Amino acid sequence: MATGIERRTHHYFLEHDLFLNTHFDRALRWLPYAGVFAAHLCGAKTRSGWCKQVLTGTAIATVRYFVVDTIKNVSTERRPAPYSDKRSFPSGHTASSFASAQFMHQELKDAMPLFGCTGYLCGTVVAVLRVMKNRHWLKDVMAGAALGYLSAKLVSKAIERLYSKIESRRNSTKTIGAA
Repeated sequence: MATGIERRTHHYFLEHDLFLNTHFDRALRWLPYAGVFAAHLCGAKTRSGWCKQVLTGTAIATVRYFVVDTIKNVSTERRPAPYSDKRSFPSGHTASSFASAQFMHQELKDAMPLFGCTGYLCGTVVAVLRVMKNRHWLKDVMAGAALGYLSAKLVSKAIERLYSKIESRRNSTKTIGAA
């Protein structure tokens, strides 16, 4: 159910005919992933190598998709008018953009701190565009942002632990073989 502020925001966009006819939000959500790989390609010191970046990025996108899609299938929140489907909550585009923003921040925060934070700007723009296009309510994009951020954070930690265990096993095997 839409809150008062969400209804007022929706009516404002309806009254002022601010329906945006753009697909910029579809492409912008993937820009932080591309930014990480471009920075790596240009020689910037990223936190991880290519293999780990691809694994982490793929795992983040997969987990985020399953979490968001499961909630969308359980939730019955209708989109703002004139759209009629019941898959509004949470915003998948916003979840994607904030997951990729967190990935970018994590990979570039040490070498390029300012550039590492620009992914969050992309995520915010996607969220605003989704509301302005009347595709989502405010709570949809806020939940999407939180789910995207959390899925990226948790998946990254899990992969970091996995890599640490693999590395410690390699070191213990080398030590045993050297003795």
